[in-house]
Amino acid sequence: MVRQGNAATSCGEFVLGQGEELLAEAVACLSAATEKEEAELAWSRPTTEGDLIVYFAYVASWNQGVVLSMTNEFDSYGGDHGWASLSCPDATTATRPESIGECNELVEG
Repeated sequence: MVRQGNAATSCGEFVLGQGEELLAEAVACLSAATEKEEAELAWSRPTTEGDLIVYFAYVASWNQGVVLSMTNEFDSYGGDHGWASLSCPDATTATRPESIGECNELVEG
């Protein structure tokens, strides 16, 4: 995974296997930064077929909650490929697949 960001703090980069969760320390790092400074976290998680979905979470003092960007570009069964950006209330919601539905889609413009 390639990372190039400008956040002051990196909470890590992870390639997760089937059923694996992000380290609690990485999520805690992102949570702590929401009140202090910019931070980012990057990870990938495989689909059922083993294709990767890539995620980037970013927090900054000027932003409410956590911005989550994700792409299915590497998912050969994923239909329309592209990026989605969401606004999530907190780091836990942004980093758990079962709670991403609680995030709101960001609209450009």
